[in-house]
Amino acid sequence: MIPKLKDRIRYLREEIFKVSQKKMAQLLDLPERTYQRMEQEERDIKSSIILKYVNLGVNPTWLLTGEGEMFIKKPDDLSGKEPSPEEFLSPELKKALLNPTIKKIVLRLSNLLSELDEEDIREIAKRIEELALLKRLIKKTQKLEKLFSDD
Repeated sequence: MIPKLKDRIRYLREEIFKVSQKKMAQLLDLPERTYQRMEQEERDIKSSIILKYVNLGVNPTWLLTGEGEMFIKKPDDLSGKEPSPEEFLSPELKKALLNPTIKKIVLRLSNLLSELDEEDIREIAKRIEELALLKRLIKKTQKLEKLFSDD
């Protein structure tokens, strides 16, 4: 187990991705100095940066705590190519993004997420879960109404 966040970040860069700080900053779409400060623990890591690691396949739990698997999906050696975020999307999300409305919402959300703090993100996740629950309840209610109307 790698105990410190800065050490996990350095380990990912040096041992897994095998790139320079400059290249890692490019992979994360960050200024090089920002990345350097993260490795030196001079800068807190915002949720938007954690999401960038997730786009590279890194398990956010491992990144933040050192526990669990390092990768959601182990990437190829990225030293010679830019990663494609699509490589790390679930089949369900890839299918959903074929819908232009969903794609527009996801793009807008990705821009908004970079401006939000952790509490805001938790609140959004809570609202999404509430919406999903509401949809399930509506479907069950419709089934019950149909069942009773058939009698």
